[in-house]
Order: sequence, then structure tokens, then C-alpha cells
Amino acid sequence: MSSQNTATLPPSLSIIIPTLNEARSIGDALEAAARVRGDVEVIVVDGGSSDATAAIARTHGGAHVVESGRGRGLQM
Repeated sequence: MSSQNTATLPPSLSIIIPTLNEARSIGDALEAAARVRGDVEVIVVDGGSSDATAAIARTHGGAHVVESGRGRGLQM
């Protein structure tokens, strides 16, 4: 048995959701991600949306929202 504190271990699964102007669907995506069982982190990486995508994502508890440049590769 490890003496390492489990509070410092990273999550076992990271769900990365790259977004761009997804205000209509980000809520549904985050609700689906929240149903995944286990130690999961959800990261929304917004590529400079001109709508409320990032703001909506921030209202969903548990999701980390990061803003980046545009482009799926960069966002991932």
C-alpha cells in the first residue's frame, strides 16, 4: 500500500471539450460528462467564442474552463 496521499493524485480520466461558439450545446455536453462515473475531470477549452460558451461552461460546477487560441489541435 502506498503512503502517498490520494488527494494529490491526478484524476483517472480527463475529458477535454474543445469549443468555439457552442453556447447552444455546451450545457448538454457538460451534463453528459458529469454522468461519467469515477474520478473524472472535465476541461472546456474555448477557442475564442463570440457567444456565451465560456460563461455557460463556468456555471456548470466541476468543469475547468480554459481560454486558448482557435484550432482544435491547439485546444487539445
